[in-house]
Amino acid sequence: MEQFKDRLQESCNACVDIPDYGHGRQVYISKALNVSQEGVRKWFAGDCKPRTAAMKKLAALLKVDYAWLSIGSSRLEATKFREVAKHHSTPRSNLP
Repeated sequence: MEQFKDRLQESCNACVDIPDYGHGRQVYISKALNVSQEGVRKWFAGDCKPRTAAMKKLAALLKVDYAWLSIGSSRLEATKFREVAKHHSTPRSNLP
């Protein structure tokens, strides 16, 4: 199963705006998102994932879908998950 760090690496490799690995990639991302280089290093190492706000900015920077970058699903799959979750969390008025 593909992990966040793999999707991050794949997205960076595909984005022409992002420097190549070993040529300032992590520094570029940390400056663009205004986050620490150590935090970005941890993302690439798979130690943690960005928080929601940073994940959205990262997806925009990399020109990829937020849902795919974050959880590995397409936007359509993420929408389906939300609809199912909303349906299951709605209180049922006809329960005894």
